[in-house]
Amino acid sequence: MTFLPHPLAGSALALGAFLLLAPPSHSAEKSEPLSPVDARFIQEEAAAGKAIAKIADEAAARSESAKVRAFARVLVRDHRESSAALAAFAKSRAVDLASGDMERHKAHFDQLREEKGPDFDSAFIDLMVRMHKDRVENFEKTATDSPDAELKKWAGATLPKLQSHLKTAKELSPSQTASAAPPHFIVL
Repeated sequence: MTFLPHPLAGSALALGAFLLLAPPSHSAEKSEPLSPVDARFIQEEAAAGKAIAKIADEAAARSESAKVRAFARVLVRDHRESSAALAAFAKSRAVDLASGDMERHKAHFDQLREEKGPDFDSAFIDLMVRMHKDRVENFEKTATDSPDAELKKWAGATLPKLQSHLKTAKELSPSQTASAAPPHFIVL
């Protein structure tokens, strides 16, 4: 007998993960305002999450590598889920997400549009390594230093997924692959 997963099993798993990682809703209680540092973290990470999802969506459509396309689809899904949770949290704390720095990320997107083929894949992966290094550093800092317990908990719960993205991006990076290759010797 062949086992076929239920068609909604993936959706149910994604919804469960989203609910587990989503910051709690504050509709019934009045919450303390966030510190300026935490508000800025939310603004920056909301912009970065949207940018990563948009860039990865482009990579899922344009990449010539099946591995890069698969990774890009994971990034789109995960960063859209995370962005939705972060937007809900920001709304509950009256944090204006319009203040996020999308211009910096727009430059990344514009740069990738110029690339084609393997050069596109390489540029995309290198960008994902850089962007995820920044995300991991920011989330680690917030998960340890934030005075807001809910934001601290959410950042800590989201961190493993970002670390996984960084690890995968590094594994796919041509510069990592080249540096990991054994040296070639010429025998005379």
